[in-house]
Parts: sequence; C-alpha cells; structure tokens
Amino acid sequence: MDSQTFHSSLQHDPANGPYMLECASCRTPIQASDPHTDQAGRLERLQYVREQIESRRGNRAAGVLRFSQGFVAEQALERYFRTVADTQESLRGRFDASDFDWMLNARPEAIWRWTYGDLAAEVLDTFRYAGDADEESAAPAIVDLARRLAELTPIEQVAFADACERVFRGYSNPCL
Repeated sequence: MDSQTFHSSLQHDPANGPYMLECASCRTPIQASDPHTDQAGRLERLQYVREQIESRRGNRAAGVLRFSQGFVAEQALERYFRTVADTQESLRGRFDASDFDWMLNARPEAIWRWTYGDLAAEVLDTFRYAGDADEESAAPAIVDLARRLAELTPIEQVAFADACERVFRGYSNPCL
C-alpha cells in the first residue's frame, strides 16, 4: 500500500497560499474552517510523524533493507491501537461512568489536544469554586478524580483521553 493513503500531504497551491493540506488519497483540500479537522498543530504533527516513520524505514547508508512508509505507519498504528486497547482494559474498574461524565464535561470536545498531566489540572480548573485557587475548594469527588488522574502513567493518560474522544465521537466507552 502506498504511504500516501495514510496521511494528508502538504501541497503547494499558488491560488491558496504557499501551503495547503489535502487528503493524500482523494486530493480533497482540507479547509482551515472545517470543524472536524484539528488545524492547530497539524503541520507540526505531520512533520513529527514523517520524521519518526523515516527513522524506522531502514538506514540507506548502512545498506540495509528499507521498508515502505506505509508499512512502517501500519506497524506503528497497530502497536499503538493494541497498546491503548490493553491499557484501556487495565483501566476498567478504576474509573466509573460518573468519573467520565465529569471529565467529558470539563472538556466537551471531540478532538483533545493532550499533553501529559493536563487531565487532572483540567478537571480541577473547571470544577473548583469560582475564583478560588485552592484545590480543596472543589467537591470531594472532583478532588478524588483529579488525584486518580494525576497518578496515571503517560500511556494510561493516552488511553483515558482516547476513551473520552471515542465517547464524544459516538462510540461506547472502552474503559467501562
């Protein structure tokens, strides 16, 4: 499979400025105003992904076999999805539906811009009493949820955020 089917490509388009994103498989332009795409940080993510894929294809200078970008992306995605699924399975019983309701109300978005440690801070910042910077001013259930979120490992936080995005996109919660 051609690597072009796995991601959008950065194209030069004189009519729309020096750079425009378009779907690499169907060549449909991705508009910045499209609410279902996350333009903030998209170019940086694509560049990072391309660099990571290239660093796993095989070193030409060493004379080793090189693999296609598509194969490397497929292999990495399979590992990611299996790791997230296993981690979500391990999260079952640690959080209940009300915990997810609090988190989903703290960040009611289908696309999460996530960085490690944000989940606990986000739920506290959203639900502590107005104008009060003291963590303990939030309801005990919120303080407890924030504590449990802060204790999650990075991959557990990724799995939790992935579960929340999936719920917002209309799927069942894999952690419940």
